[in-house]
Amino acid sequence: MSISSPVYHLESCAVFGRTLHEYRRFFALGDLPPGASILDVAAGSASFTAEARALGYRAKALDPSYAMNERALRLRIEDDYARCIDRLMLSRAHFNGRDGALEAAVAQRREAKDRFLADFRLGQAAGYYLADELPHTGLETAAFDYVLSGHFLFLYGQFEGFDRDFHLAACRELARLAAVEARIYPVIQMDGEPYPHLDAVREELEQTGVHSELRTVDYEFLRGAHQMLVLQGGND
Repeated sequence: MSISSPVYHLESCAVFGRTLHEYRRFFALGDLPPGASILDVAAGSASFTAEARALGYRAKALDPSYAMNERALRLRIEDDYARCIDRLMLSRAHFNGRDGALEAAVAQRREAKDRFLADFRLGQAAGYYLADELPHTGLETAAFDYVLSGHFLFLYGQFEGFDRDFHLAACRELARLAAVEARIYPVIQMDGEPYPHLDAVREELEQTGVHSELRTVDYEFLRGAHQMLVLQGGND
């Protein structure tokens, strides 16, 4: 595929996030039972947890950035939002931006961060914003029905420190935490190329009792990002 604009690229991990509406699409959440317990891992500034809790789900979010004080986190999120949107516009040809989709995505990202920031102080005090990180968390096995992790694993696969061993350990951890299943989206890298070690990671997961399945989802904002990886088992 010949695309003239530069590929989407960031120099470091961004504290960025998306809305419940987007989560429903790229994680195919139409099958979640009412009141399910959900953990959003590497959640960044996503508003999913705040929105899901308002709907009666027992949702929590986990991210290392939540260890920051509120003022520092707000500054980091605003800076990363500007950085990500700037790069998005520079590489817009690599995204499905027809019929105003690009502008709508920008508005949704803004809505997500604003909703998250409005909820963070309350959520931190109530214990549903957890400061922790992959590949190993301090949470109990099968602590949640569903575990979600979006726009982190595989996407940052070219970054130093996120090698195959990291991804394998992180996938095992997500599976360990999920009583029903864990879902990871997308399964391609930031440049739109397939994550090169996906098959090897899946084979090693299977050897340790974690079954994996690729499922097509009704979402493809970044071109080629139309599948999620579903993990089951590994928490006996």
